[in-house]
Amino acid sequence: MSLDVSSDIFKTKLKNTILKKGFQGSNPKPEQIARFKWLNYDGSQTIQTPAHLFEFTERHGYVHLLPSDDSILPDLVSAIRGEIVFISEYPRLAKMFEQVFDGFYRDFVQKALVFEYPLVQSTHVLISREEFKKLYALKLKSTFDDEHEKTMFEFIQENRPVSKKAIKDHFRNNPYVFQRIDFYVYKLQHDLRIYKTGFDAIEGNIFDLFTRVVPDWDESNLPQTTVDEILEKMVGASLYLNPVQLQRALKKQFTKEEINEALSRLIDSGVLYKTKIDREPVLVHKAMFEANR
Repeated sequence: MSLDVSSDIFKTKLKNTILKKGFQGSNPKPEQIARFKWLNYDGSQTIQTPAHLFEFTERHGYVHLLPSDDSILPDLVSAIRGEIVFISEYPRLAKMFEQVFDGFYRDFVQKALVFEYPLVQSTHVLISREEFKKLYALKLKSTFDDEHEKTMFEFIQENRPVSKKAIKDHFRNNPYVFQRIDFYVYKLQHDLRIYKTGFDAIEGNIFDLFTRVVPDWDESNLPQTTVDEILEKMVGASLYLNPVQLQRALKKQFTKEEINEALSRLIDSGVLYKTKIDREPVLVHKAMFEANR
């Protein structure tokens, strides 16, 4: 399995300076201070090895590999740097982190201890194995949107592993499918029917059946989960975030009504609480905040 870093760089905008300015402000609020410690943006944690990165991913459950302008989750580059990293700065830092990330890919991503998934705004998020099992349990109920999506899945199933180029070549004479290849590939990944297992400079992404990646995962040994658990873990991963951002990021995963109802239950039960930071409404994960004050 491969982290396609170069592709992410070109797709990502410059990160805004709100968090950096907030941390450097003369009178940061407790929520802000806790957030920076939680995400290691003050350099309080030692993150120097692939194992350290894995521990960070396990602790947060959901993280990005690279910084992003509209990210609602922490990213490993900023965590290991100990400060907010702009995507424009990453090429300069890439060599510095190359050995650590190569080891992280080899020892943890390639061994399916950490998974990539297009969770937030169609960008890939790194998810810990146990959290990914919960997501997979929800996805077992998904169905094909139409016959063309099913046709593409059957082609991959018969020719696995298969590259993005091979998929395009096969459906080149089928205009309807060819024009929607990117959507169908995304949808099949989204529903955990296929998984990106590698990348080739000429052939593009390489896909295989998800069940081939985790052959021992069946419905009987998967944890029972709810939308509430997924949302709680995502808020906890960032310590706090704007509920509107959460709704926008997960609109392809859950309906707005599902998200709002789940958040209401989490607030009513005391797992999350509402507050404002710089007049922006945010949800704070109570237990995580108390543990990092």
